[in-house]
Amino acid sequence: MLKNKKPGARLGLLSLLLALIMAVMSSAALFASCDGTVSPPDTTDTGVPKTVFDLNEYTLIRPEYLSSTLLKKIVAFRTALSEATNSQVAISEDWVKGGITDEVIAAKEILVGRTNRPQSAEAIESLPDPTCYVIKVSGNKIVINSASDSAIERAIDHFMSLVSGGQLALEENFLYTSEAVPSLQIALNGKSDYKVVYKDGLDSSTSSTNEKDRTDVDVLYCKEIKSKIEKLTGAQIGITTDWVKKGTDTSALHEILIGDTDRPETAEFMNSLTPDEYGFAVIGNKVVINGHNLTTLELAYNSFMSYIDSAASSGADGTRGLAILEGTRITDSVGGWYTDFPEFEGGEYGGCMDAHDSCLQFLYTGVSLEDYRKYCTKLESSGFTEYMSNDIVGNLSSAYLGKDGMIYVYFVPADNAVRIITSPSSENTYPAYPTASSQPAYQRVTPSKITAMNLNYAEGNFGMCYIVTLADGSFIVFDGGGYNSSYGDDGRLYRLLKELNTRPDGKIVIAGWFLTHEHWDHFTNFFNMIKNHGSEIKIEACYMNMPSKVFVYNSNNPNYYVDNNFQALSSYVGGTVKVKLHTGMKFYIRNAEIEILFTQEDVFPTAATISTKRRPCSA
Repeated sequence: MLKNKKPGARLGLLSLLLALIMAVMSSAALFASCDGTVSPPDTTDTGVPKTVFDLNEYTLIRPEYLSSTLLKKIVAFRTALSEATNSQVAISEDWVKGGITDEVIAAKEILVGRTNRPQSAEAIESLPDPTCYVIKVSGNKIVINSASDSAIERAIDHFMSLVSGGQLALEENFLYTSEAVPSLQIALNGKSDYKVVYKDGLDSSTSSTNEKDRTDVDVLYCKEIKSKIEKLTGAQIGITTDWVKKGTDTSALHEILIGDTDRPETAEFMNSLTPDEYGFAVIGNKVVINGHNLTTLELAYNSFMSYIDSAASSGADGTRGLAILEGTRITDSVGGWYTDFPEFEGGEYGGCMDAHDSCLQFLYTGVSLEDYRKYCTKLESSGFTEYMSNDIVGNLSSAYLGKDGMIYVYFVPADNAVRIITSPSSENTYPAYPTASSQPAYQRVTPSKITAMNLNYAEGNFGMCYIVTLADGSFIVFDGGGYNSSYGDDGRLYRLLKELNTRPDGKIVIAGWFLTHEHWDHFTNFFNMIKNHGSEIKIEACYMNMPSKVFVYNSNNPNYYVDNNFQALSSYVGGTVKVKLHTGMKFYIRNAEIEILFTQEDVFPTAATISTKRRPCSA
């Protein structure tokens, strides 16, 4: 099992070799700059005596306000310094009570970025280009600075290359000014030849964010990036799809690519990312912004928007611009997804999807029944234990438990597809009773029946609520209807449950509450009934499979009532279990056999969108 690989696609030896190389690199080498190079130390012997700086006496000072990307770099810088000096290097924001006092001026500090210390501003006043950086000794201060955040990051890498054997030896009044770093000039002096590009076929029908008429998120991100660059620079930025005549060479086009465009630069960037990674990179004349699914695309977009805030420059003469250094590559990964699992062999990798609740789905097409069976065998030989399985007229599914994660895999012969859904073991729960015999014994006290609750339609309520009375007198409830205090339906639902209750102990026990989706008219009435009567009701488990917010962003009237309120609901009944359902599952609740025929995961790779133009999701 390899963590840093893309299951089912381009797994090769490259990831393994990179991992081995990284494992033996020194802390200085780990601070390679954005383009993969390390600025060499100044080894010229000038004959000028050098001063050895005791870095343990210095405090690392960062600006109070800075981009998240630069903050991560500075935190990593502090860690590398601590490792190099075998001590804990102090770090602090530049804010000080009472302003810049004589005590602050006298303090030994390493100033990184545009701090409020006068030495930080002085160090970059004479830089010939915004992409240059400076490393300077100024009295008790060591200054690392530039007008560009990316250049500051490179300056940090250069500084670490000057630290040798845990020591920093520099000439008195040391000053190093870098050459200008080649960059993509996105905008300058109110002009730009760049366009923001999204995949052709996406829903771009409106700029409205009304839930009944949204654009697809990729298009929304393009519009937001265009707007922000224009605001920062005063330049007009174009926006377009990736459509070009077949065979057209697009390498010379100046473009900011969002999502899964057909440009080869997008494919190159995606081939370098594992399923849980995201970010942006400069490749040729392009800035590529993407992740393997809509959730990571959103994170990549947020990262880029934060970055350009600090990358934009404003000159004393009023000129404004935005430049991104060549070789810039900023990536990160999502915590909480389970990606270290056996590789599926067979078919073609069709992309991954954030299935929500820490679940990640991988799709493989062009597969056979034999491919599915081989993978199940592979899981078992890798230490996974089969927990449940099912066969619905040739549609096969199996759920596995491993040491660190859960894997649900199912085969759909009509599509020649296998879907693999992973989750950390600590995050989700499979149904408790996969077979009738696995259930604890229960007493039969009543015939089973189904009751449809009559909502207060005359007053305007609507929705759905079905109650299944099980043989032992407990209930399965499907949804719950809409809620308004004037309707009184929360009290009506409670009274109906009491009326139907035949348990000898008189306790209202909901053995399973099934939530079909997050709309107001299916959740809120039940929620408010529990809010008012939770101490009198036991909910053994809640069964659901809700999508991620970004996946349903452009669907018809998306709601998030369950996501926003489930924890509160659980607290009202003293805690309950949330079970994540997947297509193909079969399990038992008392004398009821439950079989899941469809979940939101089956929609992928089609987008959950109201657009008439259906299109594949990010892959």
